[in-house]
Amino acid sequence: MRLVALLLAAGCSPFNNPPSAPQVGIGPVRPATGDDLVAVILADSVDLEGDRVTYRYTWIQDGLPRTDLTSDTVPASETIKDELWQLIVTPTDGDLDGSSGSAQTTIVNTPPTPPGVAITPADAMRGDDLTCTVTTVSSDVDGDALTYSFEWDGNGETYDGATAGVLTSVVDGSNVGEEETWTCEVTANDGMDKSLAAHASTTTGACSTWWYADADKDGYGDPATATVACEQPSGHVLDGTDCNDEDASVHPDAEEVGFDGIDNDCDGEDCASGITFTSTSYVRSERETIGAKITDIDDDGYEDIIWVNQLSASLTLWWGGASGPAVAESTVSVGRVGANADAGDLNGDGYPDLIASAQDSSRFVILWGTGTRTFGSTSYVSQDGFPRWMWLVDADRDGDLDIVAILEHEECAVIRLNDGTGTFAEAGCWRSGKEDVRPGDLDGDGYDELIESNTGNVYSSASGTFTLSTELSIPDMGTNSFLHAYDVDLDGDIDVVEVNFSSEPYLLRTHRNDGTGSLSECDQLEAASGTHPWGIGDLDADGRFDYIYYTCASGYSTWYIGLMD
Repeated sequence: MRLVALLLAAGCSPFNNPPSAPQVGIGPVRPATGDDLVAVILADSVDLEGDRVTYRYTWIQDGLPRTDLTSDTVPASETIKDELWQLIVTPTDGDLDGSSGSAQTTIVNTPPTPPGVAITPADAMRGDDLTCTVTTVSSDVDGDALTYSFEWDGNGETYDGATAGVLTSVVDGSNVGEEETWTCEVTANDGMDKSLAAHASTTTGACSTWWYADADKDGYGDPATATVACEQPSGHVLDGTDCNDEDASVHPDAEEVGFDGIDNDCDGEDCASGITFTSTSYVRSERETIGAKITDIDDDGYEDIIWVNQLSASLTLWWGGASGPAVAESTVSVGRVGANADAGDLNGDGYPDLIASAQDSSRFVILWGTGTRTFGSTSYVSQDGFPRWMWLVDADRDGDLDIVAILEHEECAVIRLNDGTGTFAEAGCWRSGKEDVRPGDLDGDGYDELIESNTGNVYSSASGTFTLSTELSIPDMGTNSFLHAYDVDLDGDIDVVEVNFSSEPYLLRTHRNDGTGSLSECDQLEAASGTHPWGIGDLDADGRFDYIYYTCASGYSTWYIGLMD
């Protein structure tokens, strides 16, 4: 008893007290179908003895306990509109449970999405019937039956005389005059809520003279804006051959000003020569940078850079943005790595993962993504043969990213097929030699081919391997050339950028893709003196491609960014 009294006098308790009840809530505040339910600790449980407190989560669905749900989150796939969900959070200090905190919420209705609508005919004349049609039906995540309501406006006045169907509404042509603007507004209703309104408009004509909107006032109109009118509408012209009506310097009579991603004279090409790059160097403390990759890791529309630092045993990530490369920087430890790295969702969890070759330890290193720009645990994929160059492609066309690697010691290329979870099957050589390859979808079928440097050989995927399908026709290609796949003219087709390292300054030649995989030489550019274009991408978001390069030393490295002038 004397010991107990002494402990109490010193502010210590010889007994274990249960932790206090936490205050809890459920997020989001008004959850709808499609939202995860997440337990929110509004005020933590307190343990008088300072023991670590953990929580046990109990979820109740419409009065029935869900014993299979024990974490702080209920996936959206488990919830349905109008369900009542209750949450009980019980604290424990490891020995005693404390009083529970509880909360409840009801799953609310989700409105349908707006429909797609159109008015036909698009070039209606005076006296034509006008038909407003739901061209794309709305979707409703709750599975509710949908109805559509139509409202017409003719020249600024509400029109109530239309004949409505299930997916159409028709204005009789007897009510349609010339040079009138008619607008149709359509909403979807699931019985509880309406969608946002969708609109379509048309202006009727009365004669056969075609006019074209000339927004940039360069005397040439946009062919996509053709309209019929008896008199010249304001801001319209008769010539409809402009290829960019947002830029007055672009029209059929303009002079091509150089490789700027713009077809200035509307001849369908943007070819130039003599374009140069300005290089900026960055002396870094990272030791022995021996690889780099340009790719949009976080899928935000801006190119990022992965720098591969062998002796520093790390990858440095430069996150791109509207102001250019390296708006933010992250460094992740991956152990001693080799000459290349790549990024992509390897396990199907929706987050980008990082992978690097590690030739000295005969393996690939995978850093698993835990968020848009965060990474967690590390895994390894064994690979004999000194794996040096490595890329991620969908080799078996199953929607999962596989590994293509060049084994320098064995002088062969291998494919490691992904089962969708980030587990990669063993594989033998599918091609001999150690020439580098770069992925790119040259034929536009949605799957990457592999383009072999120095030779121009193109390998296509089939049944989990690659086979030689064609040889690119690239005149005067040297034996010391790298071939990069990149959409240099931003037309949606993958082109080829040839970098010739035979003599300085290094030359870059573009070979434009006509959409079928057939290439034609277009531009010739010069790299900045002393730099060796290793990766291609638009780093400053100006629509023109740039490049990266590096030099390494045991104590430091120098990184280079070459921006097109």
